[in-house]
Amino acid sequence: MSTFDTAIKDEIYGFYHENKISFKASDSLGDVLIDYFNVLSKRISKHKRCVHMSKELKNKIKNLEISKEHVNIINKFRVSFEQGKDMNGFLSRSIFRSDFYDKLLICWGIHHLHLSNVEATTNKEMKLNRSDVLLFCMVVGDDVYFIDVESHNKDYVFSMFKLLNIIHDNWQFLIDQYEVKDIIRGSLNLVVTCDRELHNLRKMNINIMYEIRGKVYFLIDKGLMGNGSSFGNSMRMTNVMHSVRCDTPQPPTYAQNIKFKLSGKINPLGTLYWTEGNQIKKLII
Repeated sequence: MSTFDTAIKDEIYGFYHENKISFKASDSLGDVLIDYFNVLSKRISKHKRCVHMSKELKNKIKNLEISKEHVNIINKFRVSFEQGKDMNGFLSRSIFRSDFYDKLLICWGIHHLHLSNVEATTNKEMKLNRSDVLLFCMVVGDDVYFIDVESHNKDYVFSMFKLLNIIHDNWQFLIDQYEVKDIIRGSLNLVVTCDRELHNLRKMNINIMYEIRGKVYFLIDKGLMGNGSSFGNSMRMTNVMHSVRCDTPQPPTYAQNIKFKLSGKINPLGTLYWTEGNQIKKLII
């Protein structure tokens, strides 16, 4: 393993220790990168966002299908997003596990928040704010889209096909880029509309095309790898590995004083520093 690999891995492991995130050490920089990107992907960055609510969720609130307590929390979450507050304490506790892959988030980019009044900043505190009612939402840039609310105990709650239907009917532009335009409508051999079937396919890490309202979508960059990790994160890992292998001294023994600093973002990952003779070099990857 090159010292560049070691510097990157050590910095990521330091991040895990600092943030109390569980991880499995690996000799493979690629595996370490995929899990690090997984950690970042599961979290919601803090800044002010505009909140949009689906008509289905509005109707549930109007028809009193959601308790007053949970409606108040939904409104509280709306204000918190608009003010740029930290919402990570209401996410799944899996944000503290680098090797847990949230397949709903990976496949469709949908987060789920526990509707609780108890704020939390650590894994231990989050044990006390779990709720049996979940808010499903998409966070895209400066916007957050409240899709629907469902019971955590609902069968196949993390494989509800209706979530995509709601996104399509309210904010089709969010998935327009994934439409397969040259396919004959109704020609799919396997049309999945049943939550149980979708759950089973996802459990086997099988990617499928989705037929919604007569249109076909394939969320390719949000798909699953064979081990359940994100296809998108695998592509990001490949780009980083290419830079490390091609844009640093080969053999790496020509480089001295190698250091790495994480950016805290998925892209760029961070900056490599080293010296060659009397020259100080750096590479953003």
